Amino acid sequence: MESLREVRLRGGRLVVAWADGAETEHEARWMRDHCACDACLHPETRQRLVAAHALAGPALEPVEVARAAGDGDAGVEVRFADGHRARLPAARLRPAPIAPRARVPWLAADVDDAPSARWDALLHDDAALAAWLEAIARRGFAFVDGVPVAPAATRALLERVGPLRCTLFGDLWDFTADLAHGDTAYTTLAIGPHTDGTYFTDPPGLQAFHCLAFDGAGGESLLVDGLALDARLREELPEGRRLLAETPVPWRYLEPGVHLRAVAPVLDLSPGGTLRSLRVNDGDRAPFEPPSGWYAAWSRLLALAEDAAFVFRFRLRPGRVLLFDNHRVLHGRAAFEGHRRLCGAYLDRDVFESRLRVLGAAH
Repeated sequence: MESLREVRLRGGRLVVAWADGAETEHEARWMRDHCACDACLHPETRQRLVAAHALAGPALEPVEVARAAGDGDAGVEVRFADGHRARLPAARLRPAPIAPRARVPWLAADVDDAPSARWDALLHDDAALAAWLEAIARRGFAFVDGVPVAPAATRALLERVGPLRCTLFGDLWDFTADLAHGDTAYTTLAIGPHTDGTYFTDPPGLQAFHCLAFDGAGGESLLVDGLALDARLREELPEGRRLLAETPVPWRYLEPGVHLRAVAPVLDLSPGGTLRSLRVNDGDRAPFEPPSGWYAAWSRLLALAEDAAFVFRFRLRPGRVLLFDNHRVLHGRAAFEGHRRLCGAYLDRDVFESRLRVLGAAH
């Protein structure tokens, strides 16, 4: 944060000159709205106490400004016509830019060094936990080794990130191929690369799996990076990509007593055109008639997701937990024979992002 060099009022606005030569201007209503005094901002909750619509009229005229007591980063104090003294920290007058977190697209050949950490370290060391979460933010997934082969140990690990998300499957699922729910995950069939919860208005942000037991053959796990798929679509089918980003698609989940439904495009793009999240699950797609060209783009996306160049294959084993970004990374599995028992859970993306910010600030 650069230090203040000079502050003054000009035409009812605050003008701040900074040590690096930059100059910023701030209008009166903004200054009152961003006042950090205890009467305007609750000292514990950090929530505003004065409604924005109350900040109007002649009383809003700034009449005097001075640097706040302290060093050059302390900010300024502005006195208004009604006598209120607004305290404006330097960090509010010129907040540091928030750089987007770097995400690294990958292909199957790039995953020789899949990120991993140790269970005992993550349970007791916040710095290790922060590094592990950062790896997930960059690559979209990471492993944990040395996990006791029990649902309780899996829960303890995930709750270091935050509370588990409870859905119709529960908060921590412990399942086998018993068709306990109307989902292919509860069978021995192959499951192509997909994302979970397309039928939720807010699909689960993070997903975890822990193989507790496997006595059989097959069942290889699959991961596919949605960022890499989107990059290929941008090159090959820019118009098809646009259709996948703009066409609302109905998604649904049905079982006795449950009917979930959401309508959203396959690709969720930022205003700048970068991929924020995607919904990919051909089995969850409800009947609808898309515009011309949509099927070609959708089919190409599904074909790319099964292309060996994009598919990272591995075997889940007891004692190893996988956590991945369900808004970015597709997952699947090969068909299997024998007995296979897994546990797993969802975490909301907000929970993950919050933990990452808090740990990042602490380290």
